Amino acid sequence: MNNVIRPKVKKITVELDNGAIKEYPDVQGNMPIGLFWEDLSVIRILAEYYGDGAGHDIPYEILSAYFGEAGARAVGAQPGQPITVTRDVIAKLWNTPGDDGNLPALITKIQRTYIAA
Repeated sequence: MNNVIRPKVKKITVELDNGAIKEYPDVQGNMPIGLFWEDLSVIRILAEYYGDGAGHDIPYEILSAYFGEAGARAVGAQPGQPITVTRDVIAKLWNTPGDDGNLPALITKIQRTYIAA
């Protein structure tokens, strides 16, 4: 091991083909652990990470904020109750149009297992 300090990423900017821009800034020293935007990476990497959901819960309020009421309803989420994130939940969120009628463009894995679209 050496004592060299690794540079830290402070912001990630993603431009979508419809012109929308999503920014993921450093929030209290935390950056997204990963961005997933293709079927293969979402299902084979992100969904596999969550596996059977052991220990991975997300509050309804965060789930609905990121995926809209449509996404929250699609996975059986209820207000005031956390939902266990599993392979099936990730696949359902990825393949369910949000409140705007569009499928998610990407899913972000951040610390504390919260996910965003």
